[in-house]
Amino acid sequence: MAKRFEFLPHTADIAMRVRGRDPVRLVQNAAAGLASCMASPRRVRAADELELSLKAATPAEGMIRLLNEMLFLFDTRRFLCRRARIQSWEGSELRVRLAGETYDPGRHRLKASVKAATYHGLEVRETPDGLEATVVFDV
Repeated sequence: MAKRFEFLPHTADIAMRVRGRDPVRLVQNAAAGLASCMASPRRVRAADELELSLKAATPAEGMIRLLNEMLFLFDTRRFLCRRARIQSWEGSELRVRLAGETYDPGRHRLKASVKAATYHGLEVRETPDGLEATVVFDV
């Protein structure tokens, strides 16, 4: 399988192509991509865990909802994510566990100030290796 995610050239925002063999992997890989866009995940410890319950009926909706929740947690709690694991996804109930820690300016160098994950041009496509999507972040 190709890379889990890669950043693409974009005129004003940040675009990322995400791949996963199934909807769960696609959404988890999108979370990993956002985390690496914000700060170096290697510098973020999995010291704390948060459990999220989100409504998402489709992979596209699950991806955008989780990414925007991660941004909200950073804005409100300064929480940087190291790892996102989908615990279950039944119907439209998506349960996710995030592992990470509170931003520490002495240890973490912030890369990009991401405002939101957008639905602009979002499309989940089937490929021979699974699923692929392009996500645009508003910066």
